[in-house]
Order: sequence, then structure tokens, then C-alpha cells
Amino acid sequence: MLLLLFLLKALKFGIACQKIPLYYGTLDPALALPGGPITGVISSYQCCAFCNNNELCKSFSFRGSTGECTLYSKVGSYPKFLRQDWGAEDTEFYIMPRTSTTEEFCRQDEDCVNGEPCLGRVCTTNRTITCLSIKELNPTINTHTFWGAVDGTEIRLSCLMDVQGGGWTQLVDAVFNFFWQPADVLSLNSTTVDGDVPRMRMGQPYSALWAAELIRDSRPGDYKVIVRSQAPEKGVLFSAPRAQSLLGTTPVSVPYAAEPAGSGFSFVAGTVVFPYMLNQHGVVYHMNGDKSSDIGGIMRSAEVAGDRWAVDAVRPHAIQLWIKEGQ
Repeated sequence: MLLLLFLLKALKFGIACQKIPLYYGTLDPALALPGGPITGVISSYQCCAFCNNNELCKSFSFRGSTGECTLYSKVGSYPKFLRQDWGAEDTEFYIMPRTSTTEEFCRQDEDCVNGEPCLGRVCTTNRTITCLSIKELNPTINTHTFWGAVDGTEIRLSCLMDVQGGGWTQLVDAVFNFFWQPADVLSLNSTTVDGDVPRMRMGQPYSALWAAELIRDSRPGDYKVIVRSQAPEKGVLFSAPRAQSLLGTTPVSVPYAAEPAGSGFSFVAGTVVFPYMLNQHGVVYHMNGDKSSDIGGIMRSAEVAGDRWAVDAVRPHAIQLWIKEGQ
């Protein structure tokens, strides 16, 4: 009976604890409250009860596989967050409501005690939070998905953190054998459901091209773009002047280098140009200077006869486009 009452109490307290979807991991051990991890904890509800009963607790992590509950003195932020890698996500992370200070994690505006809005799951006045923003806050953070924002609109970010200095925000994932409709080219699977669970899933087509110019313009200076295939990894890195748009409709030559460096890159026919919008010959987003050719089509609306890349990457699993602002 005593155990039942304790669990009911824990369940009651559990309502107050807020999980940050997508985020698995722990905070810097220096932020852990004295006493070390609480062991033998059977659920996150029970861990939440421990946090509620400790006035110093602002957040906690719960590792279900070992029954360990760690309480923290801070809500947590990117510089102090130790994110778990893909395939090793067994530690849930929760925060307490209405205790987040500037740049700390949050779930809604009411959590931010200093009056900032909660945007990209962080208390901040910054209207744009990209992968570069996160990389600058935590230089050792790993390639993963994160919450972010573009000009005040919350989105889920897919971040490339271990290539060319990291901080690359994905704008396109053109998976193999998916045919794009013109209406989907600018935005597909890039918004959230009920402000919480992202529509984007691994292996699904994705476009946030609607955010390209907003991200570019969020910082002064020029910017860079990577267009690269997966399996095999092969593509190019463009160094683009600020005036050049990813939403243009005219082929434009922009300086580029092979990516990965030294791998070499070419088309079977045609020339490599900066990505541009098109709607002909089964291609809706292109990077071949020859508009009449389907070779080099990043996003395709129909089955085409031409090779997608050069001979050694004719049919890659996916073509991805990444942006890095302020370069």
C-alpha cells in the first residue's frame, strides 16, 4: 500500500516535469546535485517526484536501462548539454517548468523567467537559431537533429557538425526515387505537428528551401552551400556571394570545390552551377548549367533517363543540400 501511495504521488508530480522531445543525454556533471545519481528508480515519474521534492532541482535525466536518476541545479543549455549519439539514446532529459533563465531550455514562453519568448526550445530574443548558432554555443556537439527557428518560426534542424568546421543546416534531403511536386519544392516535412512532434523522419524527403534566404540574411557576409550525395559521399562546396540566391531561376557559375575535399566531381555532360529552380525535363531543382539536361537534377519530379551525378555516383541514395551563413 505504501508503495502504491508513493507511485501515485510520483505520478501526480510527473505532470509538472517537461520532456524536451528529441533531446537525449545529460548535463555537465558539475551541475549534478550532491549525492550522485539516485539508483533503483523505476520510471521518469518517480524521478520527477524526486526533483519536485528538492527545491534546488531544476532539471533531471533518467536512464531507464539502469534505473539511474540524476538531478541538476540548472535547467541546462547547449554549452552544458551532453547529447547522446544516434543509436545510444537511452537517457531522457526533463526540465522543471517556469525556471528557465536566458539561453536555457524551455517548452513554452511561461518557462522563461526573464521574459524572453521560448523559441527553438530556448529562452532567447534571437529570432533565428540555426545549426551554426548551436555549434558556436557548443563546439563539441555532435551531428544530430535539434530544435531551432528561422525568423521566429520554429523548425526542426538537421545539423552537420563534423564536416568543414560544422554548423551546417540542412535545407534539402532528396531521397532516392521520390518525385517532387512543384508545390513541395520550397517546403516539405519541415514544420511541426501541434508545436511538438516534428513531421520530418529519417529517410523521408525534406525541404526547408523557404528558409534559405532568411538564414543567409540572418548574418552579414557571404555564405556557403554544400550539395552532396549519400552512399557514396560525393558533391561540391559552393562559396556564394551574399547576392546569390538559392531560389533563383537562372544558371549561375559560383566558385566551388569538391566535397569531400580531393574527391573530384563532375557531370557526365554539362557544367556545375549554383542550384536553381526549374520545372522541366523531370527536374524541379537543378545544378547543371544546361537546362535541357536532366543530369545533375537535385530534386526530380519524374523518372528520367540521365545519370544524376558522375559515373561513379550515378544513383546515390540521397542528395542533400546544406547552408552555412556568415562566411
